[in-house]
Amino acid sequence: MSKEEQNEKNSILKTMYEIVKDNSYIYKDMSNTFYCKPFENMLMNIGSEEFLTWCLSICRKKGDIFPTKENVKNLRFHLKDSEETVCLDYYISKRCAYHNDTIYIDLANDKNEIVEINKTGANIIFKTPTPYFKRCANMLPIAKPDLNIASSELLRLIDEFFVVSREQKILLAVWLVLTFVPCIQMPILMITGAKGSSKTTMTRFIRKIVDDNVNRTSIMPSNERDLAILMDNYYLLTFDNISDGDIKGRLSDLISTSITQSTSYTTRQLYSDTSLVSMQLNNRLILNGISHTLLKKSDALDRTIVFNLNRIPVDRMVSIQKLDDTLTRSISLFLGTICNALVDMLKSIDDVEIENISRMSDFARYGYCVAGALGISGEYFLEIYKKNIHAINDLLLHDDVIGDLILNIMEDRKLLQESVSELYNRVIETAKQIGVNPRELPGSPSHFSTKLLELKSNLSEYGLKISKKNKGTHKEITIVKVK
Repeated sequence: MSKEEQNEKNSILKTMYEIVKDNSYIYKDMSNTFYCKPFENMLMNIGSEEFLTWCLSICRKKGDIFPTKENVKNLRFHLKDSEETVCLDYYISKRCAYHNDTIYIDLANDKNEIVEINKTGANIIFKTPTPYFKRCANMLPIAKPDLNIASSELLRLIDEFFVVSREQKILLAVWLVLTFVPCIQMPILMITGAKGSSKTTMTRFIRKIVDDNVNRTSIMPSNERDLAILMDNYYLLTFDNISDGDIKGRLSDLISTSITQSTSYTTRQLYSDTSLVSMQLNNRLILNGISHTLLKKSDALDRTIVFNLNRIPVDRMVSIQKLDDTLTRSISLFLGTICNALVDMLKSIDDVEIENISRMSDFARYGYCVAGALGISGEYFLEIYKKNIHAINDLLLHDDVIGDLILNIMEDRKLLQESVSELYNRVIETAKQIGVNPRELPGSPSHFSTKLLELKSNLSEYGLKISKKNKGTHKEITIVKVK
């Protein structure tokens, strides 16, 4: 490159830098991700296509220059090195944010309207105190909530659009409301059932209410990096038509951790040897499929609510287009009931403490308050939630060959104390007697021991207390049936 060409390149880069700095703010959040916020607009990751498009456009309008993609790439390095970059002490949010006991919901419309919800009420604003939100390319606006509707109307609206049992209706209502509270862990919603049970329709409708997107449902990615990228961009993830075995170990682990506040996924940046990129997760997830246990690992199932749907009766079947059009007109009502329920929840949450009934203790505690706001007894909600937890435990153990065999072995026993090898041989013998395929069993005593201890908390629900001790020459497993 000649000196003249280099000078011209530097001149273009300097002009671009000045134009971008004069028309936006640059922020860096806790994940060391850099964002550009054009005046009166939402944040854009400076590595995104949205930033590229905006940068090319603003340079043409303000400077009458026509930079290339390579110019924008070089500009990004200079923006990251800017002394004027504002460092944030929080992560940039997707759709929902929580700060100072206030919930913010980005409606993502052209007016940049945001719902602000606190103890005093819910209202529409046009600017948050700080830049909380980013938007991905596929995000769609959601309707402005009708704040004049009572929160108790949510149950009626669910009856109108979802074919679920009374208990499922209450769990769904609480789940919908708490989906907009990003500061708590939320259970994964797993929708199962035979064909014709409206699994996909239910998933798409929830997506439209909570976090509308061009892609209403998606296929589960085959690797954890692709899944992490989806989680980094979307608040609500909806995976459709999952089959047995689709969600393997690492994917299941990532799904389990993604619902935890402030969880991040760090990986090597593409086309770089040493640079790392950190992706902020904290998602809400819906999985649907025919199998009763789409998630096999107990760690993930412990964080799940399962809806097993029945086939829709013929007299309740209507065209998807008609139902979709009706729902579109009713979304503002759904969101209005949800916002008003959140106001009541924020008023009462500080005064409520409950016994821990699951790993999702926040969901149980906040759900207790939401149930009251919907006109339902908080105790009744907890009772229903406990039943769902026990039902999941039953599904897991009876679907898991080791869990089912241990229940069979302990059916007429109060105590079993054997070495790992002895218990492993007993399990193999029991499997032969009841016709279990040997290929479904762990291949060695050590693998069996690991699997058994993974099921320890689930078997405790059946009154089986499992412990393991090192006896010097061997490891001993003790199983005690307690009351």
